[in-house]
Amino acid sequence: MIGPMERCGDIGEFLDAPIGKYLVGGTWLYFYPTPSVSGFVLWGRLNEADLQETVRITPHVHRLAVQPHVAFIDARRVERVDTAAFAVASGYLRAHHQTLRAAISRLAVVYTPGVMGSIAAGFFRLVKAPYPVEIFETPLDACAWLGIEDAHALVTELDQLHTAAVGTTPFLRELRAFLHAHVSDATLPVAARALGISERSFQRRLADHETGFSHELAQARVRAAQSLLVDTDASLTQIAFAVGCTSLHQFSKTFRKVTGETPTQWRERHETRPL
Repeated sequence: MIGPMERCGDIGEFLDAPIGKYLVGGTWLYFYPTPSVSGFVLWGRLNEADLQETVRITPHVHRLAVQPHVAFIDARRVERVDTAAFAVASGYLRAHHQTLRAAISRLAVVYTPGVMGSIAAGFFRLVKAPYPVEIFETPLDACAWLGIEDAHALVTELDQLHTAAVGTTPFLRELRAFLHAHVSDATLPVAARALGISERSFQRRLADHETGFSHELAQARVRAAQSLLVDTDASLTQIAFAVGCTSLHQFSKTFRKVTGETPTQWRERHETRPL
């Protein structure tokens, strides 16, 4: 029985207990309604950074699921996929071929007719997945092929979650996308220029949205750091500089303010995850 899913605040929370939960990124939503079903909702323009975020999560998240289970990707709202993003996806499938074969029994991908659907079909012909893959034009057809019960309820909920995920204003979406791509060197003047407005207007817009540049940058730095803490053996000092902090002290203070934990505490909770 598929019921309402709970949103996770960060990668660590999702990896701890993914079943019945979902996690939202800049252009993706990773969902795990039951131990037998997992998948993604994708939208907008997918770039290398977007796909890197998802592949850092996926190898670790299936340990509490049925082995193997079915997977579902709803990519009806994808506008474009950068060449580098395709390289990330193909590299991931090749690197984790055995793990994925054990975790997933079949994958359904939903694309709208046209160029993107043709590209998706061509991708899976070129890069052989370790499980059967079919391309569909509607999510209900995809769910039927996967044998998902309560398909209408799942599709309705995913549509609602997508609407909520992109419900922020275009200004905040554009700002957060910029910070995600430039977390190591973002400054207020550069961000304002990137969004095509003056610094004064930029600060006024932030105030109108009841946020500030320092807050948005701290959130972006912590999200980037969490991915590095999960996916690499880099030292805390290396991660601090990688996400744009000027010292380990600044990094630790920022991380604790956002998460309530030190980076070391957070990493220790998530470093031993069997694939």
